[in-house]
Amino acid sequence: MVPCCITNHSSGIVIRAVISRVAQYTQRLLVADVQISMDGKGRALDNIFTERLWRTIKYEEVYLHDYQTPKQAHAQLTAYFDFYNSHRPHQSLGYLTPAEVYFANTITIPNPQQQLL
Repeated sequence: MVPCCITNHSSGIVIRAVISRVAQYTQRLLVADVQISMDGKGRALDNIFTERLWRTIKYEEVYLHDYQTPKQAHAQLTAYFDFYNSHRPHQSLGYLTPAEVYFANTITIPNPQQQLL
């Protein structure tokens, strides 16, 4: 296990931490032939869509409700995901729902940038 080090420099404190758990987890993925998905330059930007989805869920559902039990939270989140996928139009999908795009292979999604020209 590599210890965490704090080094003092004239420009301030530089904290350099190496966590062995991350290395162990990465090694387990590699041994299992799991392809670790990263952006072309090695930045983990592939999860931006997931981050946006969770932000939307929090602001449109979770923060607006006071779930009394985990069962109630599960039921309401299940209903919200149905709404999100089947009824809520998405600007990035040309104001179609994800279900409409998924189940209709021939739908061409308009490019919003072309509409501005």
